[in-house]
Amino acid sequence: MLCRLRRMGAAPSGEATVTDVHSTVPSGRARVLVVDDSPTALRLLQAVFEAEHFDVVTAHDGGEGLEKVQQCRPDLIVTDSIMPGVDGFAFLRTLKENSATRLIPVIMLSSGDAHDPKSQRGEFQPDAFVAKSMEMGPLLNQAKDLLKRPHQDR
Repeated sequence: MLCRLRRMGAAPSGEATVTDVHSTVPSGRARVLVVDDSPTALRLLQAVFEAEHFDVVTAHDGGEGLEKVQQCRPDLIVTDSIMPGVDGFAFLRTLKENSATRLIPVIMLSSGDAHDPKSQRGEFQPDAFVAKSMEMGPLLNQAKDLLKRPHQDR
């Protein structure tokens, strides 16, 4: 299955672009992979990132997310922490153990209702934790900040 991107075309001024990251989509916009088992959250996050001129790829669980990472090589990954099967922490561990994907920045979303994701101590931690909320500003700010960093600093 090929990677499907949304809103392909020329990147007008002001769109999220990638300058310090090694992979970009043909339009020059940053590609974000959003992984969430909630169809509602997935659609909302996709719409929010598309409105900010990112190219968006989605996955419904961590297993599908790992497949999409290999197919699409995203510039940024946003993943839910709690999912059935391959949860956000197992997904993160698999990414960071692989030399081909370890430098991709990861934002982990936490709903805070089951546990505090910061209490999940392990060898691998996401580049940022963001609480799930209807306020998307913190998530977008983190995403844009992470994309500005040179990939060797990640």
